[in-house]
Amino acid sequence: MLEVYLGFLLISLIIAVSQRKFLTQNFRWLMWSLVVTCIAEGIGYYHLRMIKNSNFIYHFYQPVEYTLVALFYINTLDSTLVRKVIRASIPVFVLFCLLNSLFFQNIHSPNSNCFMVEAVLLIAWSGFYFYELFNINTEERIWSIPEFWVCTGVLFFYAGTFFLMGLLNYLYKVDMGLAKKLYVINHVLNILLYSLYAVGFICKARQMKSSL
Repeated sequence: MLEVYLGFLLISLIIAVSQRKFLTQNFRWLMWSLVVTCIAEGIGYYHLRMIKNSNFIYHFYQPVEYTLVALFYINTLDSTLVRKVIRASIPVFVLFCLLNSLFFQNIHSPNSNCFMVEAVLLIAWSGFYFYELFNINTEERIWSIPEFWVCTGVLFFYAGTFFLMGLLNYLYKVDMGLAKKLYVINHVLNILLYSLYAVGFICKARQMKSSL
């Protein structure tokens, strides 16, 4: 299942790169987040195959990923106040990740604290997007809006993994075998996320081409 997830991640990146000249700034930030994710997951996959600890890479990856996805929301949302809050959250989150790695979860341990905080933040920004979406007067079909697909993917992925990671943190201590089996759910959620990213990139490219 891991290889399937990585395949969907790579396909999403290929679609983004192939359509990059038709992407607006928010989707270009999203494309760069995929580049960073592919690098991190590639290193993680190599270490997994070599039976080495790869947790360290995610201590660097998490703050970079959040920054890039947050920039997507800054360039997507209309509310000036919310955009300012998201912009302020970036250095705060990076500092939190640094302190977490130094004092709570060292670089050889999973940085689940950072993941949980990131999940809460991105769920909130997605919630603001849907609030704005359903409060604007538009005749545009919702499934033709590129940002809708991305924010839906983010909402489902982080809402699902938030509860999953909380459960896994407990199971790792009492039943490692069951925890590893349940982790497959994370791969399924990743497949959903990057599939919806791909749809968003395709919709954005078509939208921009039709406006030319």
